[in-house]
Amino acid sequence: MQKLGRKDKFTHLLVWKINRISRNLIDFIEMYQELQKRHVIFVSRTEQFDTSSAIENAMLRIILTFAQLESEMTSERIHAELNFESKHRQLEQRAPAIWIPL
Repeated sequence: MQKLGRKDKFTHLLVWKINRISRNLIDFIEMYQELQKRHVIFVSRTEQFDTSSAIENAMLRIILTFAQLESEMTSERIHAELNFESKHRQLEQRAPAIWIPL
């Protein structure tokens, strides 16, 4: 898609939701600036915004900031769960204690 865009093969980029195209703010801004240079219109199917005004550009960045936050929080939860499971498994794999009644 990026190769076609660089060759000016399309005039619009349509996405279902903004966070589906990128969850990283810096990556999205770089892509969005390239779209602007090539006069490609960015359209989100579910979010209504017009990126021609300063306030709408700011709203776009806010939406992407929350998308990146959501992605990072999901990653943290997954790592915490894997860490917990790893420690829990280590406890289960220890040799059982032998209890000898007196």
